[in-house]
Amino acid sequence: MNPFFSIILLLYTNYLVYHFSGFFLGLISSLIVIYRILYIFGKTRTPTIFLGSFQQGLSYTKDYFGSYTQHQLAFTEASKLIKSFNLKGFVLIAIYYDKPGTMDDNKLRSSIGIYKRSRWSPEKVSEEFEKYCEEKGYNKSELPDTSSLCCIWDYFNYDTMMIGVQKFYKLLDLKIRDDNFKKTFNIDENKTKISVEVYENIDSNISFYVPLVNTENFMVFKKNK
Repeated sequence: MNPFFSIILLLYTNYLVYHFSGFFLGLISSLIVIYRILYIFGKTRTPTIFLGSFQQGLSYTKDYFGSYTQHQLAFTEASKLIKSFNLKGFVLIAIYYDKPGTMDDNKLRSSIGIYKRSRWSPEKVSEEFEKYCEEKGYNKSELPDTSSLCCIWDYFNYDTMMIGVQKFYKLLDLKIRDDNFKKTFNIDENKTKISVEVYENIDSNISFYVPLVNTENFMVFKKNK
């Protein structure tokens, strides 16, 4: 449901409660409505990390240095790839290799581009597209099926997306330092350095993956080689 329609519906319901049930129940309704609105905006939502799998797929990514919050143009460029070549099934992907705060922001590495799950339907792309990607510095990679820590976050604008991103990485940092969590999921902390973001729908949904095995197959960054 459209979030703005949901907010209007909540406010209208709150009005009806005041009108027909009186001040006390209306006040309780108001508190519930405030909580729900904050939930829609991501303020009272808590992401959930679970054990899942990153699915095998084909990616075309370009390498970048710099702060992870300053790559909007990279995502815009990748989006144009999908639209310009009418690529069916491709979505945006970002692979991050370093932990912010452990080095200068201008040294942080990332690979941003497009990706399509290809386990059951290998993608056939045109020679024109392959040539264009090569000329523009995109690296073609086959990413494997991989057991991963996963999380899904729904959003409706840039701000609510960034709330989810910040909450996920904060929660991940806590979980990775929790011995019980590591024991439950058999996690080697040294193998959780790479994180992957897949934008299933650039306007509403992001999936996070932290590969637990095959991490070397996600090291598609070539700019410093």
